[in-house]
Amino acid sequence: MAVAGDTPILDLPVGTAFFTVDVARHHPGLVVGADIATGMVNRTRATARERGTPNLVAVQADAHRLPFDDSTFGAILCINGIQVMPDLPATLSEFHRVLNARGTLFVSTITAPLSAALPNQAAAHLPTLLKSRTRVLERFAKADFEVTGLDGKRLAFWFEATPG
Repeated sequence: MAVAGDTPILDLPVGTAFFTVDVARHHPGLVVGADIATGMVNRTRATARERGTPNLVAVQADAHRLPFDDSTFGAILCINGIQVMPDLPATLSEFHRVLNARGTLFVSTITAPLSAALPNQAAAHLPTLLKSRTRVLERFAKADFEVTGLDGKRLAFWFEATPG
């Protein structure tokens, strides 16, 4: 993952900051770990202190109403997060808003594609975890993200996307 210069990076949901600490160690700029859960934010703050990553800052935030200015981030990491976030369209709208025009969204997710066996009307109401890879990627396209890289096997996949 390459991000130009010291452009800020957002990791949401940050969870325990397992991956985020390594990102902060290799990035000269600000890395923001955001999560709606207070416990995860506190754990990230402790991990940043313990691992000596002062450029990693933890913020409690709702993915549907992010407390950041437009075009703030050069990259957004969403590692195993979209499958548990309600209202994926609202989340993607916020990702699009806070990601700068040359930025990249990095997503990893797992799916148990129950939606593939259902009619479109029923499948539309399922959480992201139960949607097929195709339907997840269609949702990103609908939110004006262009998938620029895709890899995965079976129920897990990783992709990169840029704002359209």
